[in-house]
Amino acid sequence: MWCDSSEEDAAVSVKGWLVLLVLTSIPIVGLGFLVYWAFFSVGNYNLRNFSRAVLLLSVVAFVGAILWAMISS
Repeated sequence: MWCDSSEEDAAVSVKGWLVLLVLTSIPIVGLGFLVYWAFFSVGNYNLRNFSRAVLLLSVVAFVGAILWAMISS
């Protein structure tokens, strides 16, 4: 049935979000975790979508910073 909660649809606990935020705040390790959860993980949809959103936001911020540096110099 479509309304049954599976592991993929289960809500992430507060402890889970805190661990996620701590892991992603570590510079190189965090990037590795985000890439793994975004593209290679078959687990929770919430973690996958969060990881994809953070990676997309990081790319947009990086490109914006490069463009700003090029324009301001």
